[in-house]
Amino acid sequence: MQAFADRGYYNSLEIKACTDTGIQTFGPKPMTSSAKAHGRYGKDDFIYIARDDEYQCPAGKRAIYRCTSTEDNLKIRTYWRSACPTCPLRAQCTTSNNRRMMRILGVANLISAMRLAGA
Repeated sequence: MQAFADRGYYNSLEIKACTDTGIQTFGPKPMTSSAKAHGRYGKDDFIYIARDDEYQCPAGKRAIYRCTSTEDNLKIRTYWRSACPTCPLRAQCTTSNNRRMMRILGVANLISAMRLAGA
């Protein structure tokens, strides 16, 4: 069985439920941050380094894993780097005075695995 969705008409819990019951999902990756719309780096500008469980930021530095929390029965892993306040790219990355935090849903891999409709 297959399910097709438009951006904005599904959420992570629905994708997980489909995957858990063997339904193959298709659709565009959701836009979860307004950073790109405001001219800043988006989550897709950060490269996940699986072997180290870290993200490489656009400045070439690493945001390391800090903690896991739970919201709506979904685990959220949080990453950041400590040198953000002195980074020359900070204004292009975050509006925070402290740091850019990456909050990654535990089902992000499922959403990344969604096939684009029509592809």
